[in-house]
Amino acid sequence: MRVSITTNKSMIFHDYDKVVHFVTFMVETVLFMSIFETESRHTVAITFYMDEMQRKKYEVNLYHLAIVVCCILAGIGSEFMQKIATNGQRVFDIKDIICNVLGSFMGMFIVYYYKI
Repeated sequence: MRVSITTNKSMIFHDYDKVVHFVTFMVETVLFMSIFETESRHTVAITFYMDEMQRKKYEVNLYHLAIVVCCILAGIGSEFMQKIATNGQRVFDIKDIICNVLGSFMGMFIVYYYKI
């Protein structure tokens, strides 16, 4: 029996990369959804001020907002942006997107279940 410790960082982090993606987006979604004061449990009032006299108020479902912001913009958009921003040095990975989106949905479930 042989036990060894590796110093190859890519080997260590490669095994946990998907777990890190999942947990990061789960926490991100919980934090994102908890910053809003909700008028009801599921509705968020968003007000856009055009100028001092004009403003538009929209009521948005908190879970729909989290899907757009956390799943689509952050979860999927970050994978596209990392390839663009690093001139192709970072690799686009569909498995990362899947873990990002699943983590975001788990965060939404936590907020819904625990009424955070």
